[in-house]
Amino acid sequence: CIEINQQLAHYQLGSKKGKTRNRKASLCDSEIMTLLIAFDFGHFTNFKHFYLEYAKIQLADCFPQLPSYNRFIELQQRVAVPFMLFIRLKCMGKCSGISFIDSTHIKVCHNRRGRKRPMSYRLVFWV
Repeated sequence: CIEINQQLAHYQLGSKKGKTRNRKASLCDSEIMTLLIAFDFGHFTNFKHFYLEYAKIQLADCFPQLPSYNRFIELQQRVAVPFMLFIRLKCMGKCSGISFIDSTHIKVCHNRRGRKRPMSYRLVFWV
């Protein structure tokens, strides 16, 4: 995370206002990413339940300075790019040449100002 942040800071555009606010977080970037990965590997259906019921209680000894849920949601945007790079570089398997596609028709409302027939969109999932 430190190396990635240095590279991102090198290519980041400066602000025209002069002062930029960069508030120090109670969690470092790697800790935020660890919690996001733990949520993905857990059996939780939503992140709020995971954070309030599991991370704040069960992982309190591993993360003693956990912020409130709302503050953590604000902190997630800081690690968006490093997290995507980590997932891309370390968590994706090698392509074997075989890919599966699942698509489903989604019916939408009839657009009276447009075409005479109902519009249909295709939602495609890559596995």
